[in-house]
Amino acid sequence: MKWSYILDDKDTALTRYATSKSIEDKCTWQADTLEYILENYSNKSFRRCIDAGANYGFLTAGFARHFDKVDAFEISSDIRSHLIKNVKSFENVEVHNYGLYSKSTNVDFYFAESSGTSRIGTPKPNRIEKVIDLDSYNYTDVDLIKIDVEGSEHLLIQGAENTIKQTYPVIVVEMHCTRDKRSFANRQYIINFLYNLGYKIVDVRHCDFLFTKE
Repeated sequence: MKWSYILDDKDTALTRYATSKSIEDKCTWQADTLEYILENYSNKSFRRCIDAGANYGFLTAGFARHFDKVDAFEISSDIRSHLIKNVKSFENVEVHNYGLYSKSTNVDFYFAESSGTSRIGTPKPNRIEKVIDLDSYNYTDVDLIKIDVEGSEHLLIQGAENTIKQTYPVIVVEMHCTRDKRSFANRQYIINFLYNLGYKIVDVRHCDFLFTKE
């Protein structure tokens, strides 16, 4: 089965993967991201995975082959319709009609021609989308949180604080290391917050920082 995606999506990395792989193939999205996450799973359980910024579901499908439950959150309603099609064969995946954020609200959102660069709160938003905080779900069995939300990572963490403190999951966060003050402050917030909970960085692959509880 081939991946469903926006045919005029200008994100060539996404479209190249979608056209070269089938959903049944081994997940090799972003240079075997799934494999290096699982390498840090010794002596851990595979109950629930939170896929925040699920996009077309490349990693969602990979997670579904390992975890009992996968909750996929994708803020873009345009992409989410394709995500639903792509993961419909996985009975353990639930797609939520929200992005994850610090609270439940509506946000200004910029949907870009290159969909992987779409984000909350740009100077020129072109639509409104719905977001929710992870803590509102009251999950008690989260073993992995994967975060790829294009600059809103610190806000997602704020809305997931209680969940993290209760379950201490493995956390992988995409953080682009640009030099502007806002980007630096947001990275420091996430790193300091997790360090204060006893987490450490165990791996960095390109822009993905992988944290585990010591």
